[in-house]
Amino acid sequence: NGLTLTDGDVTLASGHGLNFAATGDGSGTDSSELFEDYEEGTWTPTLPNGGTASNNHSSYVKIGKMVYAYVYLTMGSMPNDSLRLSIGGLPYACNSTSDYYAGGTLGYTGDYNSSIFLQPLVSTGNSYLYFHRNDGNSAAIKNSDVDGANRYFIMSVAYRTD
Repeated sequence: NGLTLTDGDVTLASGHGLNFAATGDGSGTDSSELFEDYEEGTWTPTLPNGGTASNNHSSYVKIGKMVYAYVYLTMGSMPNDSLRLSIGGLPYACNSTSDYYAGGTLGYTGDYNSSIFLQPLVSTGNSYLYFHRNDGNSAAIKNSDVDGANRYFIMSVAYRTD
């Protein structure tokens, strides 16, 4: 009728977890009530389309198939080109379901005016985030939109992985 541990951890075999099948169901259609994964750690941001990334702090928590990633980075030596500004190196790729996009929050940009930035997006099957414009133009933010001195970005994203 219960389990009491006075010291130590419960270790489950890979692929197994805690089953919550006896709980009440919500109004949606569930596909699993098995909690099978938890992980936390750090990740290293990259700038796959050019520039240098100095990682001030980046961390993540993975709960089941949901990933919550945080990053505070300094971007420098940004090329003045038309390639999409992307921040790569996310700890897991985004869900591969067709047309799945996940969003986040851009919390701080230092002395840079980021008024044309929409919040960060992570798209289907990718392990990088990017931004669209918020000025009536749906185009993605380009490297040339942030060229100049060092740019400081603090942001977080939440997305589902496979």
